[in-house]
Amino acid sequence: MTTQAPDMFIDDEGLGATGHRTRKSDSGARADRVNVTYGPLTATLARDAARLHSTYLTDFFLAGMGLELLVRYYARHYGRRDAISFVARDGSGRVVGVVSGAGNYTAFLQSYYRANFIRLGFGVIRSFGSASTRDHAVELGLRPARAGIRALFNKRGSRAVSRFPKEDLSCQTAELAAIVVHPDLHGKGVARELYRLFEEQAIRIGVRRVRSTVLASNARTIAFNKKVGLRRVEVLPKDLVFEKLLPSQPQTAGKANGAGAREGTIPEARLAPDTFSAGSGSRRCDAMNARPPYVLALTHDVDVLSVRDLPWTSRTLWGFVSRCLVGNVVRLWRGRISFSQYLRGLLPGALLPLVKSRILADPTEESFKKMLEIERRHDVRSTLYFIPEANLPGAAPSGRAAPSHRAAYYSIQRMRQCLRQLESEGWEVGVHGVNAYCDLGAARRELQAVSSALRHNGLGHRSHWLYSKGRSSWELLRDAGYTYDASYGSNFHVGWPGGRRWPFRPFPDHPFTVLGLNIQDETLLHATRQNLGQQEAWRRISALMEEARRRGGVLTVLWHTHSFSAPSYWADTYERIIAQAKTDGAAIVPAKEAIALWRERGEPDG
Repeated sequence: MTTQAPDMFIDDEGLGATGHRTRKSDSGARADRVNVTYGPLTATLARDAARLHSTYLTDFFLAGMGLELLVRYYARHYGRRDAISFVARDGSGRVVGVVSGAGNYTAFLQSYYRANFIRLGFGVIRSFGSASTRDHAVELGLRPARAGIRALFNKRGSRAVSRFPKEDLSCQTAELAAIVVHPDLHGKGVARELYRLFEEQAIRIGVRRVRSTVLASNARTIAFNKKVGLRRVEVLPKDLVFEKLLPSQPQTAGKANGAGAREGTIPEARLAPDTFSAGSGSRRCDAMNARPPYVLALTHDVDVLSVRDLPWTSRTLWGFVSRCLVGNVVRLWRGRISFSQYLRGLLPGALLPLVKSRILADPTEESFKKMLEIERRHDVRSTLYFIPEANLPGAAPSGRAAPSHRAAYYSIQRMRQCLRQLESEGWEVGVHGVNAYCDLGAARRELQAVSSALRHNGLGHRSHWLYSKGRSSWELLRDAGYTYDASYGSNFHVGWPGGRRWPFRPFPDHPFTVLGLNIQDETLLHATRQNLGQQEAWRRISALMEEARRRGGVLTVLWHTHSFSAPSYWADTYERIIAQAKTDGAAIVPAKEAIALWRERGEPDG
């Protein structure tokens, strides 16, 4: 669900760090003092906050539905651990400013919709009357109606559609719903102080990122977002989305900011200490200096790039349709996806000809883009293993032909520009071998196919479907010129293969390295394997991450590039892994850099 506050009415100058502020005018003269006190929103102040909001922020999604609904919205903040709300009051006790949001905003709104579903229905009807004066009033009125309907269809309540459970906020994004300040106090720093309190409370409950959605036409709020450190990360048809990474501990105004830092702000270097520069090795150097407790190697197998590439006779294509039309019904009933996710997957499955004719968006292409966007947002990079030969199922370890649906249907030669662009931005490109594990000639051809596209050698390898013959496969890969193999793992179990927590060299006199595979998305979540829900899968993943934090090691994650959109929707768990690793202080790097870290730190084999 994406119900958002499309606008904020704020001031854009000054800072109220103590509630008493002296600011200078353009001529440098002393301006009037502002006497404002700040505190948490209580149930008794909900009506005053709602009245201020309804008067000065008419573009909020509840503003056109009556004061009582807005009062109930603010009253619902009181007593919830994930809700974040503060008010500013002047000397007479009048509420002159309010900030609201939640660390788990989806769950917060779902609970609000359920409690006020009938009242919202009447509010939607009232909101249509204002459509003539505000172009987007109808859309604002329909948002809570759509969300309320989805809530009724959701068997397990808000936890089924929330990004993370209520009791664990450590990986969530706090939604900054609205900041409202009385016009008499514009430019006095009230909005900045309210935002600072919001940010500090978000950090205290374990949130690591703040998000704000603003109308694209609202230049004043956009400027405010930039001044408090929020960065634009997404452009929607009518809105802009801003985000900001938060430190692990709140900083008080004026402390630890360094020379020249503005009072009450958090310096950018504190937010992102390890800026990444492609090819510079700076991330690896930072990890070496910091001695992280463990290394998280992010990897992706690129089995399918586009549904449009798949022939009509492909089992992979009809498996996609089956999961969209049938498999997701079961997942919806079990509360593993939301009703809106089910509908988004149902459409391309039911209207597959429109997808293949490019009338509808290709969900696999969208999934690949979402994976890149997540890693850009978190400032991490991963390894992408591409299949070097199209229309080739290859051979199974038994010596027989592999199943036909093992074949890929994209051409690596047509992707040269894409591969080079990925490498220039810091991603590692590797070979997703078809027959390299069992045939020396094939190993060399597959390496050459990808190396020629990239114009360099020194590539890593992971076998498609993890086919391997153990040491004999490593000998072939070594002789073909690969630097490492990342196929050492299982399609049916997670953990440390062979009990090895570090990479190892199977040939002591040669630098060729084997990197273990510890966590795979399809192993945990696919219906034909362990078939866990995302929360159950997370418990197993978090146990492995805790062991890695205590004992050290390289923890390798495989998340297929088609898992981030319909019909799987496994992006949240992947993003949660990254956020947890950041909280742990782990080094998050591609596979090749993980091996380089192991060598530089002098860790033992395995």
